[in-house]
Amino acid sequence: MKKIKLIKLIIPALFIAMASFSGCEKEKIDTEPVTIPTTPFILEGCTWNLMNSDIVYIINNNEKFANCLACENAQQIDFDNKTLLLAFGVVPGGVSEVQTKLTKIGTTYTINVDVLLDFTDIAGDIWRIALLTNKLTTDDVELNVSYHH
Repeated sequence: MKKIKLIKLIIPALFIAMASFSGCEKEKIDTEPVTIPTTPFILEGCTWNLMNSDIVYIINNNEKFANCLACENAQQIDFDNKTLLLAFGVVPGGVSEVQTKLTKIGTTYTINVDVLLDFTDIAGDIWRIALLTNKLTTDDVELNVSYHH
């Protein structure tokens, strides 16, 4: 009799436990990069006040914009909805072309910069990028730069 009562208590408890764990799956972590749309931001007439090369400056407000760039006629940015990403680097020769792609894997953002070098004897040429994207909530974007001829 005691065995039957014990079984009547255990069986419902097992069903409840199985039902509560049936919806639990490990959270999938993205391992493939997802391309995040960007738009080049034209900075004609702007002076860059940035001192450190090969890092990404994440601009999410007008104050930080003014600290990084001195512009006479820059277009206005809606920082409530957009983020401006800035980066630059110095190369020993000339720069022919710069291509960019912003990607995300999991929670990590990376700007991939592909710099095509030319064979001129320009000493210390600079590449610069300014990209607008939808508002980012991170304060860390990695920079991956590749150089080739």
